[in-house]
Amino acid sequence: MDIKPAKQLWLPFEIKGGLFATKADTASQVEYEQLMEKVVDRDNLLTALRNVKRNGGSPGIDGMTMESLISLISF
Repeated sequence: MDIKPAKQLWLPFEIKGGLFATKADTASQVEYEQLMEKVVDRDNLLTALRNVKRNGGSPGIDGMTMESLISLISF
């Protein structure tokens, strides 16, 4: 049985606001950037990778296996 990964919808990344950004928009952007810095922190990514490997994680929506992921990344 051939299992194909679901099609992933790609949306453009953009931050709304432009010239008329409010203080709240700026605060939200700062919070977002701080969150993303935590998400992509090297130690956090390595911990997540170890946890998925230990739990025998299955391929994600993109169909990528742990072995494929490990071969693509370099820390």
